Amino acid sequence: MPQLMPLMWIFSVLMILLLMLVFLNMYFLLFNPLSFFIKKSNELNYLVKW
Repeated sequence: MPQLMPLMWIFSVLMILLLMLVFLNMYFLLFNPLSFFIKKSNELNYLVKW
């Protein structure tokens, strides 16, 4: 099934990117939780204003 190969490759790349995002979030939560939460709350306020 050669037509499945690009789809699987794209899926694996997406999974790797997602894992990288998760690890980055964990890193920021561990080392800088206050600024992380402040940034998140600011983003939420910005979204609510819209």
